Amino acid sequence: MRITPYLSFNGNCRDALTFYAELFSGTVESFMTWNAEAIANIPGATVEHIMHGSININGFTIAGSDQFGDMYAPAGNISLMMDMDDLSDAQAKFTALAEAGQIIMPFTETFWADGYGFCTDRFGILWQINCTGSKAM
Repeated sequence: MRITPYLSFNGNCRDALTFYAELFSGTVESFMTWNAEAIANIPGATVEHIMHGSININGFTIAGSDQFGDMYAPAGNISLMMDMDDLSDAQAKFTALAEAGQIIMPFTETFWADGYGFCTDRFGILWQINCTGSKAM
């Protein structure tokens, strides 16, 4: 059994999942688009939008799809946390995710980690980047 995070996007699923796969040296597993019949009565939906997509990062799957109108609701109570081994790599990943997004907590040393930052990326997804480093328990 496994849990797979399933992210909702406002029409930019392909761009987001591709960005995450490239940023974290992962791979795109699949992109399945909507067919015309399935979206005939959904305002704003097109056959180019993603019905289901998935990426693999170091053996871990993240999936997602495009949502439309009232179906799209940003999930402010869930974030993705990436535990990193290398501090400079963690800083670089945080900087890339925060670009054109919003920094909630700047990447900095904390009492639990050599580096930690919290941001919303340009796709509306919350990310926590953590590098425990020398403070590992």
